[in-house]
Amino acid sequence: MKYIFLFALLLCSFPVFADRAAYSQKRSITIESENYTVTHVHDWSDATRGERREIYFSENQDIFTDQNTYAYIECISKNTKRVIFRIPSPALTHLFIAPDEKYIAGISNIMLYNPYQLVILDMDGTIIKKRHFSSVEAKMTDDDFIIFKERFSKTFAILQLRKQIYYREPFYFLDYFYLGMPNTDSEAYRYLARFRGTNHLSGNISESITNFVFWFNEAVPGLRFHYQENRLFSISINDRKNQRIEIPIEESNM
Repeated sequence: MKYIFLFALLLCSFPVFADRAAYSQKRSITIESENYTVTHVHDWSDATRGERREIYFSENQDIFTDQNTYAYIECISKNTKRVIFRIPSPALTHLFIAPDEKYIAGISNIMLYNPYQLVILDMDGTIIKKRHFSSVEAKMTDDDFIIFKERFSKTFAILQLRKQIYYREPFYFLDYFYLGMPNTDSEAYRYLARFRGTNHLSGNISESITNFVFWFNEAVPGLRFHYQENRLFSISINDRKNQRIEIPIEESNM
């Protein structure tokens, strides 16, 4: 009964696909460039479920700490054979190294207990971008957003902490559709659901009930790195229907 309210709302308006069982794979991915070998490993088996739930249901969802013992990204120099960095990470399904070898990007379609589906790092292992994706967002005017902040300050604070509030003039887009949300504050959820619509980056994103969010073309992601004045400005990727979407490194978060 825990997520019936959540699922019922989704089924009314958005494509949702059934899961036969909870995602529980152990997975390893390795890619290489001229000078680096990058590996990602995650263990989503029953053995790590308690740890994953604890981080996922925390307010800040800080998966990049030593508390995360079940997923990591490691970068090794081919020239020196030295491990440049090994850091905790979310569960990823694809890795990319920028052509200039200055950045690494990891993307994921895994939603279950996985707070981020996009991570970008520099070659020192510093995280410069982390992002959650949902098929559903609340689209609000200034007035509606002010009412939400005043009436539901706790939920607003959680979304703000997680950087899941975006502003593209003249609208606010609230990525409120995360596992467990109705139970966090059902009244806030009902208010946000009044403004629900598709993701502002792409209307082609869909989800399974708990396991996956389908936000990119898994067969041909086509991820590209874009620069302005020699700094990484954005990435772009093919969405599920092969339409190009661009994601700035610095988005207008509240």
